[in-house]
Amino acid sequence: MDFVTRRITLADAPQLRTIRLRALQTDPLAFGSTYEREIDRDPKAWEAWATTHSTGIDKATFLALRGDTAIGIAAGMRELEPKTYGLFSMWVAPEARRTGVGRTLVDTVAKWVAQNGAIRLELWVTQAPAIAFYEQCGFADDGRRQPLPHTPTIIEKGMTRVLWRDDRT
Repeated sequence: MDFVTRRITLADAPQLRTIRLRALQTDPLAFGSTYEREIDRDPKAWEAWATTHSTGIDKATFLALRGDTAIGIAAGMRELEPKTYGLFSMWVAPEARRTGVGRTLVDTVAKWVAQNGAIRLELWVTQAPAIAFYEQCGFADDGRRQPLPHTPTIIEKGMTRVLWRDDRT
């Protein structure tokens, strides 16, 4: 499958909305938000996300594109803990799964956060296939647990990928 991965721009706000809503509909238990919460978001909110994630070192969203169509999304954001970033909004369209899109998105975020001084990339996950995927991408169970915000009966598992070790931290 031919695709490119790149950082989002303001012009991508409509695509961001489309892929995010599709992700929330397709895999509702994979995210801390819901389709119902985001469907009526003001277009300016999508533009704000695209703008704040298009530059800088605190947060970034990356799209996987086949032609002009987004087939995957992943974002990284600096956490409060020093040298730690979170991986979130990670999703690949069903028709593009098992083609390298997901791994490329994870590696793209990992490279970006490492370039910004991170030594750890953390995420939350709920579903067994996703856990297996993240293990293949170098993440390990870190012992954190929390209820999924919109469905507290589902427990999210924390996973961490060590990007490099810094004995001074």
